Amino acid sequence: MKVKKFELDNFSQREYAQQIHDKFFNENSDGDIKYLLAFMYSYDIIEGEEIIKIEKLCEKIKNSISEAIKTHDLKIINNLNKLK
Repeated sequence: MKVKKFELDNFSQREYAQQIHDKFFNENSDGDIKYLLAFMYSYDIIEGEEIIKIEKLCEKIKNSISEAIKTHDLKIINNLNKLK
């Protein structure tokens, strides 16, 4: 499954993306997606092969969100540098 790159157009979108990233992909959070995957695996809700596919998809989503945040931040920094 392919995960598309996306852009964040404003600070509200950036903040929302950061919240999603922190909530689902932060290993220090009990909302971390890995807890859900471990739960599904331990109760045989989904087969191990499918868990691996979901993990890979989640990693792609995490990377896409991180990249969008970085791109947005760099765009803001570049715009600020142009004002100097």
